Amino acid sequence: MSTADASAACETIDDAARRLSREFAATGDMTAQIARLIEMGRGFPGLPEIDRNETTRIHGCQSQLWLTGERQGDVMTFGADSDSLVMRGLLAIIVPLYDRRRPADILSYLSGDADDLILTLAPSRASGLRLLKRRISEAAERAL
Repeated sequence: MSTADASAACETIDDAARRLSREFAATGDMTAQIARLIEMGRGFPGLPEIDRNETTRIHGCQSQLWLTGERQGDVMTFGADSDSLVMRGLLAIIVPLYDRRRPADILSYLSGDADDLILTLAPSRASGLRLLKRRISEAAERAL
């Protein structure tokens, strides 16, 4: 494990969300922040076609959205995808916050800096954010 990996493993969800908020604020104005979000969306790995199905689809979003989640040992792993580049950028922010975390840690983090950042960058995605977080919480609850 590299030093960066070890630091990330010790970082709480709240700490990671604050760090992301600071990084985006340092990016500059809203235009630069949206460009960064789209860049993150292009680099986000998404899901293989087989995992984009009705079971993993989150209905009620402005765009198509899929989420997978499972317990692996003591932690949850998540994967996600969207047909929208902006939403893929948001997923690149959200999924790493919860991925490889213990279910109890996921459930103890309700909202905060990450939500504020997302709602600032893409306020029209509030419904999708709420539904995605609900699905993440449900997966964590099932894993307890």
